[in-house]
Amino acid sequence: MNYCLSCQKDVRVIGKFCPDCGKQLVDLVVDEKLAAASTTVNRSNGQQAMWSHLGAILANVLGYLTGVTWVLTWLPGLIIRGSSTATDFDRRHATESLNFQLTMLLIAVSGTLVGIMTLLIGFIVIIPLLIIFQIVGLVFTIQATIAGSNLKEYRYPISIRFVK
Repeated sequence: MNYCLSCQKDVRVIGKFCPDCGKQLVDLVVDEKLAAASTTVNRSNGQQAMWSHLGAILANVLGYLTGVTWVLTWLPGLIIRGSSTATDFDRRHATESLNFQLTMLLIAVSGTLVGIMTLLIGFIVIIPLLIIFQIVGLVFTIQATIAGSNLKEYRYPISIRFVK
């Protein structure tokens, strides 16, 4: 059984490309015997997938309230990714959240370093850019949260794949 990220549906095809849209497929179940043996208990209800993204938003809000910004936003994705109760769907969402939050952290750290290296003059440009990145990141994270709760796949458009 394969899953097309573009069409967001299961495709029963032997091959690497979706017959509907032509994009590359993601292999979900390698063995048909494992698919038959899996029970409904092993299926995701989307709660952990949703919380891997929503937890990052809450960590960011708490970070602004406590003064520790963006440092712990990657933690919910890491916790859910390592959870023993998480399904493959939940782990994929947690990995996406983890990669995106690490990308946003890298952008924030590099922007801060550029501002410091230009003797604080660079912050005139960097601070508005960081605010724009924060708003765009919030929109993408909300979209991912909704997709996770609706049991749909989501890939962040601007994300470096640190974790596979």
